[in-house]
Amino acid sequence: MGKTELNVTDPAYDLASAILHFRLSPAEEQALLHQYRERSGDRQVEDRLFFQKLLAGTAARVAALDNLRDPRLRHRHPEFNCAYIEAWEFLTAQAARFCGARCRPEEPPRWRSPLLVMDVDGVLDKQIFGFPTTTAAGIEALRLLHAHGVALALNTARTLSDVQEYCRAYGLVGGVAEYGSVAWDAVSGRTRVLVSPESRDEMHRLAEALRRLPGVFLNDHYQHSLRAYTYERGRTVPLPTALVQGLVSDLRLPHLAVHQTYLDTTVLAAETDKGKGLLALLELAGGEGLETIAIGDSEPDLPMFRVVGRSFAPSHMSGRGIARLLGCKIAPRSYQGGLLSAARSIVHPGGGTCPRCAGERRPPGLWWELLEAADRHPLALLVRAMADPRALEAFRR
Repeated sequence: MGKTELNVTDPAYDLASAILHFRLSPAEEQALLHQYRERSGDRQVEDRLFFQKLLAGTAARVAALDNLRDPRLRHRHPEFNCAYIEAWEFLTAQAARFCGARCRPEEPPRWRSPLLVMDVDGVLDKQIFGFPTTTAAGIEALRLLHAHGVALALNTARTLSDVQEYCRAYGLVGGVAEYGSVAWDAVSGRTRVLVSPESRDEMHRLAEALRRLPGVFLNDHYQHSLRAYTYERGRTVPLPTALVQGLVSDLRLPHLAVHQTYLDTTVLAAETDKGKGLLALLELAGGEGLETIAIGDSEPDLPMFRVVGRSFAPSHMSGRGIARLLGCKIAPRSYQGGLLSAARSIVHPGGGTCPRCAGERRPPGLWWELLEAADRHPLALLVRAMADPRALEAFRR
């Protein structure tokens, strides 16, 4: 214990920290918990472990950010950048596993019609607690689709390891990672990379140039594209567009394309996109004849919309004009509410319900209450908070 340490005495926190810092796999985690239960007699540790994982991951993330803000530790900033990434991915994976347990089917995934291919960020996941996770509506959407025999896959900007983690957590058949750069079939375990050797060489040259710039960081977990950023206001932010495009021009890298997000600057092989990635995934899995449906929320999803039979988007879709021209149906709700609306339209195009639509009762607990709150409109949450007598009492003081 010390002034910079968390005041936590629950052994579950120590277990969570060990799982994080030793990067234990699910099997290794279970072995650790088994040994702990046998030696301590603490049979309820798993009931407390999830929130302790969130606490451990958040503490590690905050510590990394604090160290990145300290100019005296500049020589160790690459180390703290790695710590930040590890904490972020730990939190994301643990949330996906916990949520997936509520909607993952018992039978193993298999390729079949219809196949729904969805984006992750903005569709399945949302930034809620400082890291991405799905919500109660997202869980219900996946449960509904699984119950009606819809095969599910991903087409995302995330890393291949993220796609693999989500496929295991949610029972998905595979996915496309890094904006169409690589496809992975979860059923067969096969992978196909769509980035050319020329583009890969140019990315390597650009990465070397970016690493020489002070205050610029890279996420090396992206193996088929490049993610560069700096840190501001307690999170990652993209680099100035002119800076990156200037480097691409000066280094004469014609095979690369720059895409800005709210978290980072993405550099992709110009020959890749989500549409080509999806076609490669279908060919890899032998599913060229499947009925395909897509759900996305941004302009990089438009190439995916062009190669599927039907497409949907939540109400916050960017580039909705082009999306509508491609036949995309815009849902009345945003984010995971939009995913749920699309799921209902897919399983019951004419409306209504069936016995398979009936789900389990909401499990008790704070986490599920938070996920339900995340689906509510911010204005509704504000009105509800203002109507709380405890909030009014605070104003009286």
